[in-house]
Amino acid sequence: TNLACIAHYAAKNKQTEIAEEFKNELQRLKDLLHPKRIIVAFDGGRRSQGRQQVAAEYKTKRHVKALQRNQQRGVKKIGGQGPGKKIVQAAKDCGADVALAPIGWEGDDVIATVCGRMALGASNARGLVAVVSNDSDMQQLLRGGRVVWISQLPRASKKNPDRIVLETEESFTRKYKFPPKQYPVYLAF
Repeated sequence: TNLACIAHYAAKNKQTEIAEEFKNELQRLKDLLHPKRIIVAFDGGRRSQGRQQVAAEYKTKRHVKALQRNQQRGVKKIGGQGPGKKIVQAAKDCGADVALAPIGWEGDDVIATVCGRMALGASNARGLVAVVSNDSDMQQLLRGGRVVWISQLPRASKKNPDRIVLETEESFTRKYKFPPKQYPVYLAF
């Protein structure tokens, strides 16, 4: 979903080019990382009901701001309604499996489940999972050498010519002085 957001801001013709930019970005990462499997996770179409029950104000202002931004741009559809068919097709064109979160859940929940099952699950199913997202919350999933987090930079630099930053459990702990699983507590403060 974060790649789709990057594509949204990179595209000039919002209706057609978002899917094409998304496909280009996904293909670039595929060529760079050479993954065995790609799973693209999307929100289920409505705000997270579980999180809404815990914190009634969860992301409420985000939807108002999105509506205001879209009205200024002349876009009639607001976010939080799931991916468009063109975005889903772009992911499939790159060989990705598409995972739509159940209604009321978020793509983040799907990513956490994939990490739990593929990287931390039964030994015969284990493998390296690289979570590509600019959502820093995903860092809480970092586990040894089994789950890594890759964030994308908006533009290349001398330090990061590929526009990606790799975070491991070790580098995270060195930077923050606590383990990744405690990251949600850190954000709460």
